[in-house]
Amino acid sequence: MDILSETAVSLTGSHTVREYLKSGLAAAEFLSHNPSLVTSAHISVKFGAAPVIAAERILARCERCDVSVIPFSSDGYPALLREILDPPIVLYCKGTIPSSPAVSIVGTRRSDRVSDRIAYRAAEELARAGLCVVSGMAIGIDRSAHLGAIDAGDTVAVLPHGIDLRSPVSNIDLYSRIDEIIGRGGHCAVISEFPPGIRCYTWTFVRRNRIISGMSRATLVVKAPLRSGAMITARLAADQGRE
Repeated sequence: MDILSETAVSLTGSHTVREYLKSGLAAAEFLSHNPSLVTSAHISVKFGAAPVIAAERILARCERCDVSVIPFSSDGYPALLREILDPPIVLYCKGTIPSSPAVSIVGTRRSDRVSDRIAYRAAEELARAGLCVVSGMAIGIDRSAHLGAIDAGDTVAVLPHGIDLRSPVSNIDLYSRIDEIIGRGGHCAVISEFPPGIRCYTWTFVRRNRIISGMSRATLVVKAPLRSGAMITARLAADQGRE
């Protein structure tokens, strides 16, 4: 397993990542066959255009931030996520991704007391039954799902930005509670496919959503407008052959 090379490939954009997966080559060999590869624009601004040099800088930063890097070839990589059409080659992780089966719960940021309660209770009961609850760390339904899960079991928060950034600010208390569980050795995690320091854009939320559904055997939408990120996640789940 070559974490440096796999991290370097992950920085070159989704089209190149798909070519890498189809090639069957080891990451280092793929890079040597494609010497003209450069990092994606949002990566090059922070870490430079040369993939290997950018990867070295990112891995050094992860070590300083106590962030683990889980490459596609690792046994710790979520098995179901490997099966989707466009899996991330590298996951940045704080904590431990539970090995138990996962169910995702998503919904509107503009939730109400009733929908929040439904999301909380659903997550609580799923977690108590031994399932890991996955959501996107947004306000509204996501927040309620994470809270219900950590009150009864395990959760994984998938971020649309760098693993070291804490957004939205209104969820700082939730981040802290997950940190406490991780500190006690509990099986919870915050993960992202985006390296430290990378801020979110509109397109990163959609990229994040395919990981939420891709990790999960099923996706539950509690409440959401028809044109929303939650419904995109539901569509992705259907495309991925999930419930």
